[in-house]
Amino acid sequence: MSSIKYGLVVAASIAAIIVLALLMTGKAKAQEIASSETFQLTIELDDKQGKVVFEDGDLIKRTMFQVDEISTGRGVLAFAPDFQIRGDGILIDSMLYPIENLRVEEIYHEDKLISVVLKHRKQTAAAKRRRIKRNRVAVTGKLVVNHDDFVRGDVICFGGDIEVRGEVNRNVVAIFGDVFIVGDGIVRGNVAAIDGRVNIRGEASVYGEIAAHRGMKKSSGARVRFADKGWGEHESDLIVSYNRVDGLLFGGKGALFDPLSLLPKIHLSLGYAFTSKRLHYEVGVRQKVFEKYSLTAGGSFFRQTSTDDDWLSPSGENSILAILAAEDYRDYYEEEGGKTFLTFNPGYYNEFGVGYRFTKLRWMDSHPQLWSLFGWDKEFRPNFSSIPVDELSDARDRFDSKLGELSVWYTLDTRDNDEEPYVGWWAHAEYLTAGDRLKGDISYDRFTAEVRRYQPVTDRQNINVRAKYGIAGRDVPIFRQFYLGGMRTVRGLDHKSLTGEQMILGNLEYIIRFPNVSFETSLLFDVGKVVSRNDNIFSDGDFHSSAGIRLGFEDGFSVEVAKSLDVSDEPVKLWVLFQQSF
Repeated sequence: MSSIKYGLVVAASIAAIIVLALLMTGKAKAQEIASSETFQLTIELDDKQGKVVFEDGDLIKRTMFQVDEISTGRGVLAFAPDFQIRGDGILIDSMLYPIENLRVEEIYHEDKLISVVLKHRKQTAAAKRRRIKRNRVAVTGKLVVNHDDFVRGDVICFGGDIEVRGEVNRNVVAIFGDVFIVGDGIVRGNVAAIDGRVNIRGEASVYGEIAAHRGMKKSSGARVRFADKGWGEHESDLIVSYNRVDGLLFGGKGALFDPLSLLPKIHLSLGYAFTSKRLHYEVGVRQKVFEKYSLTAGGSFFRQTSTDDDWLSPSGENSILAILAAEDYRDYYEEEGGKTFLTFNPGYYNEFGVGYRFTKLRWMDSHPQLWSLFGWDKEFRPNFSSIPVDELSDARDRFDSKLGELSVWYTLDTRDNDEEPYVGWWAHAEYLTAGDRLKGDISYDRFTAEVRRYQPVTDRQNINVRAKYGIAGRDVPIFRQFYLGGMRTVRGLDHKSLTGEQMILGNLEYIIRFPNVSFETSLLFDVGKVVSRNDNIFSDGDFHSSAGIRLGFEDGFSVEVAKSLDVSDEPVKLWVLFQQSF
């Protein structure tokens, strides 16, 4: 019996030694240091799909990847199990290549494509004797260039953010991270953020070009100088829209500006509406008065088709729906006149503003028989169809009037992205007043306040919340009243089915991004009411609520299905969006 035990102990010991040897061999093999110190690493991303290419002589390692497949945990940026960037180097199969001497060779960007070429050269004897490294390279975490630091070369971070408070003499590149240039930080080369955003705050300066998949956000005191464009810049674009009062509107717009000086920005737009047979135009100027205090003044003269419904359906989205399905969710009126404003931005996130407009108003008729691609015999609804017919006749007469309106507002914006925010706050409060003392024929007061929070729960889950309140006093016209129901409000009700002088609205969205699928799922809840201005917004009248679900796809396209929770016989509503709900 003892010999059997002895044999088992010996066998177990031999097996343990073999397993340990195998593990140690594998570990040693995985950490084998490459003899080559000269190689090239290219990382390229076109929206959500990209590739990484490693080249070392005859060795070429190429890996394709999707953004949602990238792992940046535990100090490792992993493109694939056999292609990783770690704090101690680049792991290719079983070979480990150093990264401390990586430098930026080239940055290329066109539309959504950004490509960064990095090269690693063998360190010279003189460079090895230098106490201060030329470049700074980090993997995951946050790489900070402090206020008193000067980096002679490049700053590169894999899988983490970069914050520049000091000076960088060459380029700054964040690969799957954001770049923050704050205070009086300076970057004398180019800045790139692959699958990230560039934020320039305070009085920071960038002398080269900027390439970022999630865009750039810049405070008014910051300076961005594109090295190949000189001091003066211009921009131009086409104007194309389609709605039930103008039909097809076609034109163009352009601007001349200099972001590095106190010269004014001049902008011009011109277009023609073929159904309403009206020429639309705007000529305006913006002048920064004091750069240090971010004070800006501006104004314009214009003739345009106006609406208060941009928050319900943005212009581009509304044009698509009108063309495809004969659905136009906005109401319109014409304005011709001028406006002026003054804004003050104390800091990166805040804006205070005051403005005045004096315009002539004109009623606009809808054209129910306008063409649509899939609407077939469907007719467009009348303008301001939410107003009862007996009230609409009197309301139309008020459009043949002059509007003199004073506005005062405050905006707070800490969002990481304007179009598709992931985290941050957005708040806006505005007071409007109009009357004969402001040279107008229409008298009213109107106050609105809105707060939004975009809150990540995990990497794949978000909770987005919005609360909005508004009240209007005196003889408020129908285009300044409040409308709820339908798209982006209480989604289980008909569009604009609630109308009045006082409103409150709450929206909650729980967003889930499942792995390995091309869409995201959101659970929706809405609650709101509209009452008269003399009612108590909480105790008078009934709250209306709805719940629903949304499937969101690429480029802002989404489909929502919602059901009223308080009106049992209300049918299920279907909404198609081409931009984020809020």
